[in-house]
Amino acid sequence: MKSKFDSMVLGFLLGVISPIIGFFIYYFAEYSYMTMRGFVNYLVLGQVYTPLISLCVVANLPVFYIFLRMDKYYSARGIILSTFLYAGLVFYLKFLS
Repeated sequence: MKSKFDSMVLGFLLGVISPIIGFFIYYFAEYSYMTMRGFVNYLVLGQVYTPLISLCVVANLPVFYIFLRMDKYYSARGIILSTFLYAGLVFYLKFLS
């Protein structure tokens, strides 16, 4: 029987949200002395936003492994799908823009 927590939509949403949470954790841990706007300007001017996005996607790993350990394979697939979405974003920002 498929549980309500074993859904690709849930995995995808968590896979999109967890790097955003990782971004805020990184901001508050390292750059809390700056305003959020100043921090984003620093990222854009220094062109370090693609490595930061790649670093924040690492936050998907614990969520992915939790779903695997709980045998929620559809949710784990959603995490993988969102990771590929972020990989496409990084590829676009790095090479095509």
